[in-house]
Amino acid sequence: MVPTSARLRLAVVTSNRQLRADPTIVDFNKHQHFLRIVTQALAEYVVEISRTGTDYRACQQFLADSERNLSFAYVVYFLYMFGFKFLDYRRAVRRNESRHLDMLWRENLPSTRTAKGNKVNYRQMSVILVYWGVALVPALQTFYHATRTIRWIHSHVGWDMPIEKLNMWIKESVVSNITEWQICKFISRLNFIQHVMRSLLAPVRRRRQRDTATPIDIAIEKEKIKTFLRANIGTTYAMATQPSDDNLLNVDMADWGGLRRPRACAPFAQIRNAQAGYREYVRRQLTKLCPWQHWH
Repeated sequence: MVPTSARLRLAVVTSNRQLRADPTIVDFNKHQHFLRIVTQALAEYVVEISRTGTDYRACQQFLADSERNLSFAYVVYFLYMFGFKFLDYRRAVRRNESRHLDMLWRENLPSTRTAKGNKVNYRQMSVILVYWGVALVPALQTFYHATRTIRWIHSHVGWDMPIEKLNMWIKESVVSNITEWQICKFISRLNFIQHVMRSLLAPVRRRRQRDTATPIDIAIEKEKIKTFLRANIGTTYAMATQPSDDNLLNVDMADWGGLRRPRACAPFAQIRNAQAGYREYVRRQLTKLCPWQHWH
């Protein structure tokens, strides 16, 4: 549950015109890059604020104090409920840390059960993926965790990545007289084509150094966000946690209860409410999808 309105508000602060209110898969990389900027900027602001009050490592105390000020709570809970979890999930996929992914799926369940999230398929996945990881017999369980992700050159990726790549190659190669037969023909020859391409490129690129990623300087965008937060929430712990229900960040609250019910419909309140009855929900899903499960 990421408040789109809040993300777009920070896009205005940083003059980022690439973000969309209703992004498609084509916009994913742009939104992911901005999400990383926002997460890092908010985290640095929280660390800065904590130096003048309660240490952020005293997590429960820090969260409780942040809720005094609704706008500061948005910042803190964005990191706690989504920003850090998203980055942790991406890292776990790249390293094929299957059991850590199971922990993240467990934490993901309340988010998918909220009325705003309404992720019916993902809430079932949150249950079933964890179930497989613990209920399989030892040999199958070992195989399951070892193949949770797929090796892709120097990292690991999700199982959908090869399919997405294949789809891209088909679109690039089958550009006229597009028929099912043409697509099947391309797929049947793909392994041969890829081998030939690599063999041809090897002597051409033999003197080239391996390409390395060049980090993009995000310091300016981060500073704009932190300056905005300092000006509107405060520069000290006492200021940031001063009791207030005001919309200090001027975020569009239409999707979060409006100005009349800002706390009752805040994302962290919705997730808290969605935790009710989760045991019964898990039992129902397993009974439906895994009828062989016997309860003791």
